[in-house]
Amino acid sequence: MAWRLTTQEEIVQFMPANQQRTIEKTSHIPAPSRHSGWVVMILMLAVITTGCVRIEEPATPSPSPLTPTSTPTVFFPTLIPTATSTPQPSPTPMPERLADLGELLFEDDFSNDRGWVAASSDIGGISLVNERLAVAVRRSQSYFPVISPASSPNSFYAEVTVRAELCSDNSDIGLMYHLSSSLEHYRFTINCSGEAQVILAYGGSEIALVPLTSTNVARPGALAENTLAVLANGTSYFFYINGREVFNVRNAALTDGSFGLIVRSRASEQTTITFDDFNVWSVPVDSLP
Repeated sequence: MAWRLTTQEEIVQFMPANQQRTIEKTSHIPAPSRHSGWVVMILMLAVITTGCVRIEEPATPSPSPLTPTSTPTVFFPTLIPTATSTPQPSPTPMPERLADLGELLFEDDFSNDRGWVAASSDIGGISLVNERLAVAVRRSQSYFPVISPASSPNSFYAEVTVRAELCSDNSDIGLMYHLSSSLEHYRFTINCSGEAQVILAYGGSEIALVPLTSTNVARPGALAENTLAVLANGTSYFFYINGREVFNVRNAALTDGSFGLIVRSRASEQTTITFDDFNVWSVPVDSLP
């Protein structure tokens, strides 16, 4: 089933600041930022379900605040402090090819709102809880993406720590990059049973660049923490879980865009994941393999 893309005029208003766009102001939305256009885009991406992608024309949404409200529409379970979780193995030393990272381009420990964008939706919601970004999805077979204020350049190293607060074995947690205004993107995800995959969403289809694979590196189960990372070198991509390279692929479909975090609830109607320490570095081209 193909995605229905918006018209060129509609896409323009969702493009990042480095591209021309027009943003309309309304009385109930704060002064527009370079990410205002992502709100509508996220609603379209959030209704993607297994085996097909379909975009319905949304009503004009309002950005979902990152602070909890008195009448939440989704359930955020009480987060258990990391110190009380099952002890995890020590991190694997950083691979040699990551020894010469460049400038730190973006850093977020989620102690404050840095401008992540989601949409008001009955599918799910977001909140800053205990210096983590909590993403809850309340509908099965649904995506809920959150768009970063950081853009993804042609070459970069990006990583984020994910923690499964409440999920079923096949719920997906991951990192999106090169996310375009037409909803095309790459995503690197793991599920709550410790399997991983790499997907290209392109041209109305989802292509498994790496099919769902058991890595023996990802920590499965409730309260498990894993660090996901992507190293981009032009059209070559290297994927890491907890400091170990698990996959590498070459693909030239997309070369830049935005970063995002994504949670997909499959069989379970409630999936809650928290994210921490999202960081992006530049990578000197002459230091790459």
